[in-house]
Amino acid sequence: MHVLKGLLFSVAVLLVVAMSAAFFLPDRASAERSIVIDRPPSMVFAVVDSFSLFNRWSPWADLDPATNYSYTGPERGVGASMTWASAKPEVGNGRQEIISDISDEKVVTALAFEGMSAATSTIRLTPIGESTRVSWRFDTALPLGFDGDFFTGVIGRYFGLAMDGIIGKDYDKGLGKLKSLLEGMPKADIAGVEAVVQEVAAQPAYAIAGLQAGVDSASSSAVMGAAYGEIVALAQGNGVKLAGPPYALIRGHGNGKWQFDAGIPVDRNDAPASGRVSATMTYAGRAGEFRHVGSYDSIATTHARAEAWLATRGLQEAGPRREIYVSDPVSTPVDELVTLISIPVR
Repeated sequence: MHVLKGLLFSVAVLLVVAMSAAFFLPDRASAERSIVIDRPPSMVFAVVDSFSLFNRWSPWADLDPATNYSYTGPERGVGASMTWASAKPEVGNGRQEIISDISDEKVVTALAFEGMSAATSTIRLTPIGESTRVSWRFDTALPLGFDGDFFTGVIGRYFGLAMDGIIGKDYDKGLGKLKSLLEGMPKADIAGVEAVVQEVAAQPAYAIAGLQAGVDSASSSAVMGAAYGEIVALAQGNGVKLAGPPYALIRGHGNGKWQFDAGIPVDRNDAPASGRVSATMTYAGRAGEFRHVGSYDSIATTHARAEAWLATRGLQEAGPRREIYVSDPVSTPVDELVTLISIPVR
């Protein structure tokens, strides 16, 4: 009996010492990992400043495929939030919301895990040439007070000592998946891209299909000028009104040339076809629209940036693109020419 009492006393002393020592342990826990991704900061920021692609790079998404997710607030930026609920304890229930961001530099997310202290996740982006160093940091407070959660707080202080090892391996995995995701996308700096995704309505039009020209503006202008002249002549000869700027529906590229249909929207397309001109309808459905300002010779850069922009939003191209020539090249200075690139998406 004396031995048992001595043992109990020793255990009690150890518990008191352990609880007292907890007050001298750090009151915060953190973990941080980083990786270099061969994509510009603008592309990385577009992905991490939204939850639309989060589960494609999250280190926890595959722990429970049955997890239920819900989203509120804007699609990206401050106020965007994601809530999850899982029957598996390693996933649990929680919520995260973007509370601060600086374009192409930083995203801060507030984390709320059921039964745990509030935490924050901070992703910082540092340009390295044409690549980006991505640093992902986790921070949480470890409160310890004389209340109903005292013992939980004590355990939390000790648990905090192992936080870097526990969270760090998940962050390494997530950053690796983020790198694979982004480096699988077209590479382009998308900072300042002027774009909108919206539903577009079909318009009646007249067009000439199967045209081909060199990729330089001089060659394209000659072929287009002749085609648009034929379309305008048909319209005027049949009392048809033009209802929008001319466009080129891009069919393909190769060997220094591009193939396209040249068309113009009209108020009606019931007049009989003539020569190369035939009646058609423009695309109807969801499309991304991108604004290019300047020479037609530099429009390939805007096309490349449009591809990267769509990829960071998880959108896939779903049909031939249209270049819509808003400005009259005869009366508009070259550096002020406005062209809209419309890309069907799904």
